[in-house]
Amino acid sequence: MKKETLILILRWIAVLPAAVAAAFGVTLLGYLFSDVDPNYNPLIGLFSSAIFVVAGAYAAPSGRKAVATVLATIKSILPIIGITLAIITSSVAEYKWYEWLNIVAIIVGAIAAAIYIWKEE
Repeated sequence: MKKETLILILRWIAVLPAAVAAAFGVTLLGYLFSDVDPNYNPLIGLFSSAIFVVAGAYAAPSGRKAVATVLATIKSILPIIGITLAIITSSVAEYKWYEWLNIVAIIVGAIAAAIYIWKEE
């Protein structure tokens, strides 16, 4: 196997781990430098989901627009699944306003990052 082919394969394998590691790093910085719990801080949710999409798109060797779209979709669907499960289990009333704001921030951050990648290409 050629060296270039191996590097290409490894970069494709690294897309999701790079995205997750970058988002985790932003969340970790939130834990270190914020007085608010990062799970409920909308700015950390916004930036961690945006960096998730951007880092994954830049780790991909090609098709950044497609990768950004897929990662933004994944990052947006997960909170929607959580909301749906909360509605099904009738635990929506337990959600505080800042938790809803964080969910919206996560979705907005992912979509904004995908738009950024699309405009950059």
